[in-house]
This record gives sequence, C-alpha cells and structure tokens, in this order.
Amino acid sequence: MFKNMNIGLFDIVIYTALAISVIFGFVIGFKKKHLFRFASQMGGLVVFFFAPTLTHLIYKTNLSYYLQNAYLKNLPTSASFTESCVYCNDVAAGKKQISTALSEIKIPRFSHGFFISHIQDANHTVGDAVSSSFAYLTFLLIISALLFISVCVIIRLLLRPLWKEDSVFGEDGKTFIGRLFGIITMVCKICVCIFGVILLITLVCQFMHLAGNDALQNFIDNDLNSKNAGGFSISKIFFNLANNLLGWISSLKGF
Repeated sequence: MFKNMNIGLFDIVIYTALAISVIFGFVIGFKKKHLFRFASQMGGLVVFFFAPTLTHLIYKTNLSYYLQNAYLKNLPTSASFTESCVYCNDVAAGKKQISTALSEIKIPRFSHGFFISHIQDANHTVGDAVSSSFAYLTFLLIISALLFISVCVIIRLLLRPLWKEDSVFGEDGKTFIGRLFGIITMVCKICVCIFGVILLITLVCQFMHLAGNDALQNFIDNDLNSKNAGGFSISKIFFNLANNLLGWISSLKGF
C-alpha cells in the first residue's frame, strides 16, 4: 500500500498536522463565525487555480494591446528600452538587457526575476517586453481581486441562512454536514499555515542559493527524495508550489 510513497520528515509533520486538524474540525463543527474564514479560503483557492488561466485568456484580447501600449508610452526612450530584445534567442543575454532596463526605472534588482518571468512579448524591443510584463501583472491583480471578492460574496450569500434549528448545519454547526464542513475548513486552514511555513523555508533557500550556499536545499532534496521521480510525497507538492512562486528570486544569479 505504501510502496509508492516517499515518507520523509516533512511528510510526517504534514500528515500529523492534517490528522490533528481533521479531529479538531470534527469536534468543533462549522459554526456561523467560521463562515468568513471558509469563504476566504475558497476565494483564495479559486484565485490560485483559475486567476492565471483567466489572465492568459484576457491577455489575448485587444485589452492587452491598449494596456501594454499605455505602459510603453510611459517608459523611457533610452537605448536600454528601444534596443531589440534578444530574450527569445538568448535567454541569458535577454535577462541582462531587461534587468538593465528595469534598473533604469528604479525597480529593485531583487524583483527583476519576478517581472522577467511574466513577460508576454519578447519578440520586439526591451520596452515592449517590460510593458507586456507590467500589463500582464496588472490584469492578474485585477482578476484575482474580482475572483476573490465574487467567491466570498457568493458563498456567504448561499450559506448564511443555513444556521437554524434543524437546518443543514444546525444552530451550533454540529450536524453531520456541519462537522464535515468543519473538517474541510480546519484542513484548509492548516494547509494554508503549512504552505506559509514552506514558502518561508523556500524563500530562505533562494537567498542562500544567491549567496552560494545550498546546504538547506540539499537537506530538503534528500528528505523529499527528489531524485526519485516516482512515488507520492505530499511535502513535495507543497515545495513544488512554493518553488513555482519564488523561483524567480534566484533566476538572475550571476548577472
């Protein structure tokens, strides 16, 4: 049963925390005061999984053309921005070009990788590349906010009437359905906390990598058994998500 699972220290900690959250969630149930937390959790999940996809779809419309041009008009007309971008043909040289341009407009070098990783148009000038990143991130921010607010409002409107005597959740939230929702909300809360801690650990790893020290990353890789592509590891899922979000930090190492 467990032969295809990689169980390390991080997995044991996560499984233990999840097991405790299930017990607490069942005992506490789903009280009305938990509604905002539940709605926020669902809103966050929807944003995490769907906002990037919707942003890509909207970016293909004419809206992106107008927004990108609006940003482009406000960028400097110096050589750093008007030269042809070589990112598509030479990634390393392209990163140097774009990083130089971002420094010219006083964007901290620490965050250059973040903007470079969101470039949508690297086939023209450096200014086009930079403005396409700005436009994409603007859309992402707007869509994320709209999705989060919409999901929170809808869930609160749908569930608010359900805390009554003999209703779905019951007055104390301890009906069978109430306890089930209690488990879901508590597990979600613990997952958010775990992900926050792993994000922090990953952030430290990224900065250590920039400094030339991979000791912590090597420990994590050994614990996750990263060389083994097969086998399930819940901690590997969390770390992969964290690396996808923060990998841009060390992307400019050496430049």
